[in-house]
Amino acid sequence: MNKQEGKGSRTIGFMVNQFWKKPGQHMIEIGQTGTGKTQGLYYILDGLVKWSPQSCIVWIDTAKTSEMLTLSKFRPLNLIIPEGCDIDIRPSVYVDEDGNEHKTKLNLKKTYLINYADVWHALDPDRINVISFSRFVRGHVANAKVVSRIFRELINMAYDYRIPTPMHIFIDEFQFVCPAKHMAKSHEHYAAGMDVIDSLYTMRSLKVRFVAAAQSWKVINTAARDSFPWILIRRGAQFTDGKLSRFNDLWAQTPTDKAWVGLPSRDYGEDRIKMPFYGDGERLGLVYYRGTLKTGKEEKAEPLKAEA
Repeated sequence: MNKQEGKGSRTIGFMVNQFWKKPGQHMIEIGQTGTGKTQGLYYILDGLVKWSPQSCIVWIDTAKTSEMLTLSKFRPLNLIIPEGCDIDIRPSVYVDEDGNEHKTKLNLKKTYLINYADVWHALDPDRINVISFSRFVRGHVANAKVVSRIFRELINMAYDYRIPTPMHIFIDEFQFVCPAKHMAKSHEHYAAGMDVIDSLYTMRSLKVRFVAAAQSWKVINTAARDSFPWILIRRGAQFTDGKLSRFNDLWAQTPTDKAWVGLPSRDYGEDRIKMPFYGDGERLGLVYYRGTLKTGKEEKAEPLKAEA
């Protein structure tokens, strides 16, 4: 394949037909810190909104600054929050050409949950459903266990056709949810990640797509890597084996506003893609998380409990 520099039109055309329009096609974005991976997730989201407009979109909030507000540029938001906790949004103020001050208008609603299983009952297909748990759960181990439980509930409901499909689920900082053995904080942490991997394999056939981002290929569980036929390759990505590893020097030199697409064949697209900039959520407002969630013992189906 002759690789060329360009606007990415050939690669994008292939992605439209083979990725964006096909439910259940998982993708992971790999790139070093500072490459704008969150903007890359927005890029994939943008394509899904355009080419799969009837789908349900879920964004697992990692509570990084106010980035969730950027999602409101694509669809209104449904913030899914544990009962006893809360999210306060303070819209930014801007001055119009006449010198008058106005608050930024944000179309969002809040849905409060008591049980883990309620997450998937709370989805609104017309909005981007932002599942906000990680900021209320302290520690990577506890957070991975929460994500694992939520996904198990998803699979149970999907088998009974009780979720809206096609569905697309986004999550950043995937290495904390599905860590490699040397990255796991404990056996529990690693085991929770393995549960998530089991869900990934099942999701594909149920028309549920998973889009993730991580800082490095090496820090992700090796079994999880095989779950992602598509890879959005950003600056600094380093692969350990296969065709893509032969081009690690190319990935290292990729500008931060460009990306390559790793294909299911484990080759890569003919030309680089120019990454749009979708803006900074803090220009729209500030997000404040209130409360801390007690997760209890993992194997018991007790309700979620917030600390006083």
